[in-house]
Amino acid sequence: KKFTDKCQNLDPEKLSFETKRAIIELIVEKITVTTESAPEKYYPEISVDIEYRFATTPNHIAYVEDCTVTGSALCT
Repeated sequence: KKFTDKCQNLDPEKLSFETKRAIIELIVEKITVTTESAPEKYYPEISVDIEYRFATTPNHIAYVEDCTVTGSALCT
């Protein structure tokens, strides 16, 4: 809650890459990317699982054909 309150007024466009990376490293424990063969397609299906350093519901992002993201995401 405290972290969210402090970050609420930050403008991501004004943060350096290093600062953005440090924030992500503070809240994300692990990111797992897996691929699965899709015989009917010329590219594999990609799945991304994000594990946070705090208690939350599981977050799973799946990339689909048109490269849009489904699932819930922390940031837009």
